[in-house]
Amino acid sequence: MVNKLAWYDDKHTVEARTVTYEGLEMYCNKEKVSKHTKLYEHLNKVMWQIYNHVKKNISVQILSGQFFFKIDAQDKLNLLFAKQIQCD
Repeated sequence: MVNKLAWYDDKHTVEARTVTYEGLEMYCNKEKVSKHTKLYEHLNKVMWQIYNHVKKNISVQILSGQFFFKIDAQDKLNLLFAKQIQCD
């Protein structure tokens, strides 16, 4: 995976600079589609874990927010940062 934009390019937001892509073949390859479906399910599970952790430890519910992840070379999901988190 490669970044679309240079990391230090101030013309674009940090969010835009951290987005990665693999190319157009990811939309055509059945194996890749299956892998992305599993990624969606894993990401959903991770977000529920974050939600439940916050609810349990500080007794608030996350209503919305932006969470930014990267996938490393071992296909592990890594939380980079979160912002604009709104709680009840």
